[in-house]
Amino acid sequence: MPQVFDVLSVTQTPLHYEIDDKPASCQIAEFSINGSPLSSLLGIARGLGSSECNFDIEELSAQQPSSNQLGTGRVVLYRCHCGSDYCGVVSCGIVDRGDSIEWQNISFEDDSGIHVSGHSAVWPNLLPIEKLVFNKEAYLSEIRAARQA
Repeated sequence: MPQVFDVLSVTQTPLHYEIDDKPASCQIAEFSINGSPLSSLLGIARGLGSSECNFDIEELSAQQPSSNQLGTGRVVLYRCHCGSDYCGVVSCGIVDRGDSIEWQNISFEDDSGIHVSGHSAVWPNLLPIEKLVFNKEAYLSEIRAARQA
């Protein structure tokens, strides 16, 4: 039986927020899995605290260790607009399996560790994802295209 892969796409989605009680908005990148936003699959709402996405191809393909400021070696998928991982991040382990790339234990992480479902004060409805498996060639092509956008 052939391997069934998850499909990664990177889309742009609007983010609405307020600055000094005035409405503002911008476009942010969103990882989509099989057509659904990763944030929705995780049960979280994106905001300024999770508005930045990591498109470091070497980290996302497990070719170099993550530069996660929390020192866990997990790859940051979403981080705060300020660029600090100490605000808390959505992260995962990434493994290169030859013809596939795996995202493992996708969840919110902060200096108290990796959060499990319902145990995050930031996102009480968090639904961590155990594993996603992508066709390596298609995955890398999508990440490269997102970096150039």
